[in-house]
Amino acid sequence: MILLLVVPIPFLGPDGYQALASGVQAAGVIITLGFIGIEMNQSRATSRARAQADLDEIARRDEERSRGRRQATLEFARSTLDYRYSNWEALPEDFDRGAVESMVNEFIAGREQRTLGRVLEYLGLLETLCTGIKLDIYDARTLYELYGGRVVATAQNYGLFIAWRRDLLGKKSLYVELESQAAEFERWTRLDA
Repeated sequence: MILLLVVPIPFLGPDGYQALASGVQAAGVIITLGFIGIEMNQSRATSRARAQADLDEIARRDEERSRGRRQATLEFARSTLDYRYSNWEALPEDFDRGAVESMVNEFIAGREQRTLGRVLEYLGLLETLCTGIKLDIYDARTLYELYGGRVVATAQNYGLFIAWRRDLLGKKSLYVELESQAAEFERWTRLDA
């Protein structure tokens, strides 16, 4: 092409040279636009690959965080169960409504105070666990699978105790997370059935 611009071509007149130059410029623009298009496609592909890599990294971190939450839930729930089992003789079975209510009535009447601290500590551990779920520290599904029935039974069967402590201390916020999580677990149980 450059040869055509330098070497005179006898059959082209002055207008022919101008038309040829315009054609060469147009071809140059088209080729340049083609290269720009190729670069844009490569840039888009690179951007898509980077975005996908970022999404994959986010997913990996989310899974890692989720696994950590499940592990922490298992560990805390296990320590709560260990505490419960270490007090097996002192506290009635959480699922035995009558025995729990009888013990609570003894507390209210002032006749039984030896196990009050144990009940407070046990319910405090459950409240802490449920608060951790609310704050996204622990995993609700893991606790539900491991300990859901016990959480529900404890919240229900210790309901009289919870109401008594709230009235006694004037704190309506006592054990609200335990009750809230128990209600959520009950809902899940109905949905799973």
